[in-house]
Amino acid sequence: MSELRLPDAFVQFLQDNGVPLTNYTMSAELPRFIRINPRSSVSQEALTEQLGVPLTPIPWLPNFFSLDGTVKIAGTAAYKSGGIYGIDASSGAAVLCLDPQPGDHILDLCCAPGAKLCMLSDMLRQREEISNCVSKGSVTGVDITKHRLAACQTLIKKYEITNCRVFLEDGTTFHEPSPAHEQACYDRVLVDAECTHDGSLKHVFKFSTAWGWDTFARRVLDPERISTITTLQKQLLANGFKMLKEGGTLVYSTCSFCRSQNEDVVGWLLENNTNAQLVPIAEAAAMPCREGSIPHTLRFDPVTSCTGGLFIAKIMKLGKDH
Repeated sequence: MSELRLPDAFVQFLQDNGVPLTNYTMSAELPRFIRINPRSSVSQEALTEQLGVPLTPIPWLPNFFSLDGTVKIAGTAAYKSGGIYGIDASSGAAVLCLDPQPGDHILDLCCAPGAKLCMLSDMLRQREEISNCVSKGSVTGVDITKHRLAACQTLIKKYEITNCRVFLEDGTTFHEPSPAHEQACYDRVLVDAECTHDGSLKHVFKFSTAWGWDTFARRVLDPERISTITTLQKQLLANGFKMLKEGGTLVYSTCSFCRSQNEDVVGWLLENNTNAQLVPIAEAAAMPCREGSIPHTLRFDPVTSCTGGLFIAKIMKLGKDH
């Protein structure tokens, strides 16, 4: 991805939010990332032949590979048969940080378009198989947009995910209990909240090449949307925390670079919930990321990580006697 020619209104938005423009000044194309479906028999060698470029394993993300960012994967046999799918390494990091354990009942509160949901389901199933866990867990996905949830359901079917269920509902008010008979709340919750997507460079790049900056202005820079986005994020995070059981963990993430959509939202939750505590992310030691502006939070960005932008915070819900 060469340097993006950003419209003045977007540059002003970034400057207003303290986002370095260097995030958008790339000397080379960001890589594309793919994840191999663990139920697939496709090999790295076969994928290399199909894609026509070398694949580089991501050492801290099992089944992930990076490749030349200009390569299209949709035409390959591996993609059509459900052997691989595209997902940024930073998104994979959010799932890895949630760290699903055998028997967990997990809530993905903003699940569409479904790549993280599929990865969560796979990690849970694999860990249950390794541990010979008798009590099986589950993944519950929620999204408010019908066509996006339909895309998620298509992925679930294509990649043969069997341990999840999905709901077309508003994540800010969703209250369906966990499938576990003995508990209403969830062991782990992922809130990958709706945001301005300014950290998704590939997303931004599409506006410059295909969708047009006028569309970008309407979808991203609309003053009403910007003024309400943090309220929505707080509502999603608050409900996710409400649906989390005591002792459980929640991961909050967005693909925005803006502090107002990340550290400030997490800080708001901590200020209003004395039983919410940020916890260190052990997996971060192996990840190409940096610490956010409050301790124990993580930031991925093109310069540091050679990925899209992502913010990650891991929060524990303390018990009544905390």
